[in-house]
Amino acid sequence: MANSFEAIVDDVLLSYKDATIDSRNAIAEEVTEAYVMEHGKKPDSFQLTRLANLLLQEDIKNPDSYKVQKEAYPFHSDTQAKRRKKKEFVAQDDKIEYMNYKVEARLSTAPPKDNRR
Repeated sequence: MANSFEAIVDDVLLSYKDATIDSRNAIAEEVTEAYVMEHGKKPDSFQLTRLANLLLQEDIKNPDSYKVQKEAYPFHSDTQAKRRKKKEFVAQDDKIEYMNYKVEARLSTAPPKDNRR
């Protein structure tokens, strides 16, 4: 049963990869509704993800490195997500304390001694 839906998704991905967003959205909705009506349950989540990627293909393929700043809801490809994860880190309390730590200098505030005498 799941294999038949997988085959349908494969056909949809091949047939509609160059279609408009409206036609891709319509076919994705039609295929999933037909599956739910026939089987009484939702399709496999992996296959739904493949259909979602078909709908979002322009956003995912956008190579703009400033996508996050320009778009309200940016979508990243796997490569873009990995690259972004490498650049960013979460600073925990101990790291923040270390970053703000100032080394205490043990310098004397007394005037310098004149050793010429």
